[in-house]
Amino acid sequence: MKQYIIILLMIFSSFSCATNKGTVIKHCIKLEGKNTNIRDLIDIDGYYTGNRNDNSGGFMFFDDGTFITFRFKESATTDSIQKNMTKWLYNWVNKNGLFQWGTYDGTYRIEGDTIIVRTIFISYALLRGWESTEYRFKVIDRKTINNFYCLYSPDKANSEKRVDYNYMFVPCDSLPTADMPLKEYKWIWRNEQDWKNYMQKMK
Repeated sequence: MKQYIIILLMIFSSFSCATNKGTVIKHCIKLEGKNTNIRDLIDIDGYYTGNRNDNSGGFMFFDDGTFITFRFKESATTDSIQKNMTKWLYNWVNKNGLFQWGTYDGTYRIEGDTIIVRTIFISYALLRGWESTEYRFKVIDRKTINNFYCLYSPDKANSEKRVDYNYMFVPCDSLPTADMPLKEYKWIWRNEQDWKNYMQKMK
């Protein structure tokens, strides 16, 4: 019995060390509590996709510094999504009765013509650690960005990858809000008062 417990502890340790909570928090991009002025670079009233003929999902930037990836419902069409994006998002109601959507939450910062995104997956599973991936997008024009770099884990050697994927903007009406579970954590904010203000707004 003791031998089995030791084996389980070793397995748990290998998972938790691979994507450590402390490392993810350390490398996260903090929310500054102000407008990032991303609209000066690209259009954001809609979503970005790598294939206009694929309605499975995409990602969005918000001007408060947040980023989110998501899926659409199976019956969604480009036309229906553009008319009412929120209606066609795959979503659910959480334990507090709030509308939830999205697969990976994240934050970003802007450096010149480059948008650096850090997505964060907060795991509650026993054998799965937290996950964090960095993406870098070069702005080609207001409706096209190029993902040229990925870092899959900040604490793992050889996890950097050079890529070359273009993503195109799809304008939409009836957009979802930038409220996401990640913003409820104090550590994602640069200033504690901004976090308190957000939490007060959500009550």
